[in-house]
Amino acid sequence: MKISMPKIVASFGLKSILILLFAILIFVLSSSGKNVCKQVEVNILSKKSNLTFVTDEEVRAIIEQYYHRSPENLSLSELNIVDLENELLKHPFIKNADVYIDVLNNLNIRIEQKYPLLRVHNLKGQQFYFGEDAEPFPVSTKQSVRCLLASGNIYYNPEKEHYAPLTADVPIFNLFKIAEYIYKTPLLNALIEQIFVTKNQEIILIPKIGKQPINLGTAEDYAEKLTRLTTFYEKAMNNNNLSNFNKIDLRFKNQIVCTH
Repeated sequence: MKISMPKIVASFGLKSILILLFAILIFVLSSSGKNVCKQVEVNILSKKSNLTFVTDEEVRAIIEQYYHRSPENLSLSELNIVDLENELLKHPFIKNADVYIDVLNNLNIRIEQKYPLLRVHNLKGQQFYFGEDAEPFPVSTKQSVRCLLASGNIYYNPEKEHYAPLTADVPIFNLFKIAEYIYKTPLLNALIEQIFVTKNQEIILIPKIGKQPINLGTAEDYAEKLTRLTTFYEKAMNNNNLSNFNKIDLRFKNQIVCTH
């Protein structure tokens, strides 16, 4: 039986085309899910394990509002990671937002919450926090955090400054620096619970234990004054005579004046 060579070539060509089309179809089907977002993973970090200024639900709501839908199955090119980070940073309690896509095409959201170093109750009755970066932020309606409290004759209003970070030329900046020093000094952080600002802008520290108000005077040379106070506390506690004093005065250079 004689077989025609052109028929063999035609048959082989048709099979090759079918095999190629089938391979392309398999490739398209297997690749169709490779360039879309699989799911959203939210990780919220904080200095304290029980801090809940920002919740998982709030973060997901911001994301869905930004995309006008859930980002699952969105093309990776539509995610606009930098813009999403900026959107998340508009939240008053979010300090940092890190958004990235992992090798599994999951959209990962890593949130760092703001942590209050100082709570302020100003003269008009407004309350707000200062974080570690000297940036003011509102008091949360969900949770109250125990931290150093400043009150008295404080005129600063963060709303007028659009909650911008403090600069050195703002009068309350020195009050923040005093609070920061106390926060970073373990002994003082354990002993001091309140800062009161008098009418003539002198700083009075109120301890957690004992009955001695501590007069710093003005904020000038606050670090040197607080160093003296730390040394005094260490010696007084070692000698068990802290309760002997009614007032502690640090206004005078290189001196601590204690009255009974």
